[in-house]
Formats: sequence, C-alpha cells, structure tokens
Amino acid sequence: MAFRPAQYAALLLGALTLSACARSPAENPQERSVIQNEDPFVAAMDEATNAAAAADRSARKTPSKPQQSDAPRVDTTAPKLSPAELRQRILRLTAGLQSAADTEAERVSRFLGVSFTPELMSIREGESIGDLEQVGSYRVSVSRIDRTAPGKHVRISFGPAGFSTGRPSICTFELAEFADALRSQGYDAGEVHLPHREQWGFVRYVSASDLTFYVSAELYRANDGTRSGKLCLADVTADAVKGRQ
Repeated sequence: MAFRPAQYAALLLGALTLSACARSPAENPQERSVIQNEDPFVAAMDEATNAAAAADRSARKTPSKPQQSDAPRVDTTAPKLSPAELRQRILRLTAGLQSAADTEAERVSRFLGVSFTPELMSIREGESIGDLEQVGSYRVSVSRIDRTAPGKHVRISFGPAGFSTGRPSICTFELAEFADALRSQGYDAGEVHLPHREQWGFVRYVSASDLTFYVSAELYRANDGTRSGKLCLADVTADAVKGRQ
C-alpha cells in the first residue's frame, strides 16, 4: 500500500484541532451577548456553567452527610520501565491492532501492562503514569477525539524534559530501530511534514476488520556530538480509520 504523507498529515492536523477546541470568553458583557445569540455552543456552555454554579451554591447550603462507603480506588501508577521495556510494550500494542476493540482502554491496558482509572469526563477513558528509567516518566491515555472514528485515540508520551526546546543527551530509543520493527509488522512508513515538528507516520490496512491503523511517532533530536543529532522518539499515537486509506 502506498503511503501518502499529505493525507496522513491532514488526519493528524484534524486530530490536533479536535483535541484543542477551546474558545476564549468575550472581553465585555455586550460582546458576550452577541456571541451567545450567534453561537448556540457558547449559549449552551453558559447555561451549563450557570447550572453548575447553582448546584454548587445549593451544596454549600446543604449539610454534608457522612459517606456510607468509599469505592475502592484503582492505582493509576503504571509500572516502572526502562526505555527498552517501554519500546517492547508499544510494539506489542502496534502488532495487536487488528480491530476497533483493540484501541479500547481494556485492550490497551493489556498490551501495555498498565491500569486505568476512568475520569469524570467522558472524553477520556483512562490515564496512567509511570517512571521511565534515566528519562523521567511516561504517560498512557485512551480517549475519543472523533466520535465518527471506529476506535479510540491512544497516546503514549515519554519524551525527556525539555526535548521540545533543546537537545537532551538522553535518547529514549531511536527512530530507525522502531521503524524497522513496524515495517516487519506490515506497516508502511514515511515522514510527515508538519510545521515546527518532526514526525513519522506508519499505516497498515487490516482486511478482516476493513480498518486502516495509523501510528504516528513524534521525534526529537538528542545530542550525540554530531551537527544533526540523533532522531529519538518522544510520543506515539494510534488511531483507526474505516476502509483502506
């Protein structure tokens, strides 16, 4: 299957737009009134905010009742891993992506060996954070950023501190070995050209489920004594799209 970076870049930009959709409040009441009249989304948000504020005031006036029982809390701390171990678990996830169900929190937790605690917001199903040896930490999350997509959006973030603004001496693991491993799993690979960031994309079509899986790798350059630096991974995401792309 031919890899089309332009199409993949469009998918990534759409995902970034969906995950960052937020609006700033109007500067004055008159301007806000105009926006409310023109934009039903803002009016609905204001209505929800007012309802929440009223509920909060009511709760403050009502004497609190002692809790009958506390629900058991699930530990959201992921196991401590080395970069090599995290790489191996990510490759286990990418190899296992065969159906939309494989992007759900339950399956992702099995592939990566982490536990999730569902948050109050329905947009995010789970999140788990663990220590990454010699690097800092890693974060795994499962969420839905596109309700028309057949599966969920999976993200594993593990870049060292300051990787986006400088050149750390630490390399999590190199792009070359990661790309070779995904090619062996049947993914086509190519560089995705996005402004101010380096990224590679990997695609694989699964005929049994009629889904195309997109795996993206956000990169940074580690200081290895050369002018160009060493390309290393900081973030991996996985998404599914219906049909052959």
